[in-house]
Amino acid sequence: MNLNNLNKKVLHSYTYGKLDLLSHELRKNLDEIIKKIGNLNDKIERLDEKVNNSDSRAIEVVNKKLDVVEKPGNRSNLIPGILAVIVLLVGTTFIEDDGGLKGIVFFALIAPLVLLFSKIFSGSNEEKQKEYERYQKKYERLISIEKNKFKSSKYFKEILINKNKLDVLWKKKTKIDNILNDIPYLLERATERERTAKIAAYDNKARIGSETIRKDLLASTSNRNWKCPYCFQIKNLKYSQADHIHPVHKGGLTTLQNMVLACKSCNSQKKGLTLRVFSRKFNYDYNKICNRLEKIGKDVWMKTFEKEFSLKTNLETLDQYIRSILKKNDPDDEIEVYIQEFYGKQFVTVKILDRVLN
Repeated sequence: MNLNNLNKKVLHSYTYGKLDLLSHELRKNLDEIIKKIGNLNDKIERLDEKVNNSDSRAIEVVNKKLDVVEKPGNRSNLIPGILAVIVLLVGTTFIEDDGGLKGIVFFALIAPLVLLFSKIFSGSNEEKQKEYERYQKKYERLISIEKNKFKSSKYFKEILINKNKLDVLWKKKTKIDNILNDIPYLLERATERERTAKIAAYDNKARIGSETIRKDLLASTSNRNWKCPYCFQIKNLKYSQADHIHPVHKGGLTTLQNMVLACKSCNSQKKGLTLRVFSRKFNYDYNKICNRLEKIGKDVWMKTFEKEFSLKTNLETLDQYIRSILKKNDPDDEIEVYIQEFYGKQFVTVKILDRVLN
């Protein structure tokens, strides 16, 4: 699986089934990667131990071959300075005792000796420093040789290679973790998209059926002085369109009882609106439209009740809602109940048919 190809654009195009399968594969890959990371960490730990053992053995061998040369301390540089201070203090004492004669003699005799000693001592210290540097270079060269003999360098290279592999695995793990975190959102999005596609497909079937119904309606309608049943204006029947009295997305069927010829203007305005909402929005008399539709033999929903519920709502709650509507209306009226699921919610539609014409 090439994780680099799984970018947001690609993932957003996946179907629910493909995302579900991808999630399963990613979790399987993640388990394998975690296992490999654990194995590599163990391997690096073992190699580190080998490197430490090899280094210890190399140091032990070199220490046996070479006599240890101690690094010259910084304190040795202080000795000439201390002598100079002592000479200065003693000479000052002589000057204070006899007016300066002894002090002058003291400085004349002792000062040159102090300077000579300091020079000799400094030269000795520099030689020790050079000797130590030569020892250090030889020591490092021998250590390198012995480390190679004990494969310390080889183990160290293996550690670097395995650490690079570890970095690659951690990057893959991070990538998979991020995708898996997005999967719930992507699944929800895919569900919404597929549901919308199903609704669109259903609407498309309804439109195809509408053309068949329109032909039947045209055949049974007189072209002379034809009036649109909605706006009640005289229009050209030739340009009429078949409209679902009760919208398809509200549960309306593509049948002769639920379809009527309407003018192009009213049909485009009504779209997915219920008859009551359409009438209210465009200032038409709802009752008059219902009467006109009934005269031409159409089923008219005089009252429609709709309510939105959560998908988790139990049937008892839905039943109570329906019964509450029945109590407020004529119990002899015929009703139709539709429960539909859209975008993560369910919509309950109760239609009361106070007059059903066959």
